[in-house]
Amino acid sequence: MSGTVGEGKPQEFISPENLGNNPQVVNYCRTFLSIIAGCVTGVLGFTGMYGFLCYLVLYATVSLALCARMKWDLNMYLPGTSVPNFLLECVSGQGMSFMLFWTLSYGLVHIY
Repeated sequence: MSGTVGEGKPQEFISPENLGNNPQVVNYCRTFLSIIAGCVTGVLGFTGMYGFLCYLVLYATVSLALCARMKWDLNMYLPGTSVPNFLLECVSGQGMSFMLFWTLSYGLVHIY
């Protein structure tokens, strides 16, 4: 009878510490990949709209991969978050990290 509650439904155990840590892990993953993508974009020599297009493609890919990893059930891992909200949050914040490393790596490789 252990592990069941009421009418035979399995009991769900949710750790508040892990639930609070999930947004930080998602933010870390997006930030790290934005930095790596900025370096790669700069080293490859993309400029202008091609660089921003590279960022948008990467950001969408990472966000969709995270959604797929969560099996599209965001409320289980990030309560109160919808898929469109998850896909569009932090675009500008991660974009600043991307732009910083994009211009830095482009300057180091192609200018100096």
